[in-house]
Amino acid sequence: MVDSRLVLSQVQQVQMILLNTYAENMILSESFQIVVMTEKLPLSQKDFKNYFEYKRKETGLEDLIARLWIVEDK
Repeated sequence: MVDSRLVLSQVQQVQMILLNTYAENMILSESFQIVVMTEKLPLSQKDFKNYFEYKRKETGLEDLIARLWIVEDK
């Protein structure tokens, strides 16, 4: 992911890749998907990434995306 584009548009691209992977009968766990998305966040999202790494076990993929919407709107 890069700072020059909206994070959510990049997240949507990652989701499409994951859907295509699922369509090929390759299933990835939700926790792996969360790790992939948080690790690929741009440097400007470093604080969010650090916060979410500690909350990973308590939240799901939908929660991550919802929180990204909130951060993006600020």
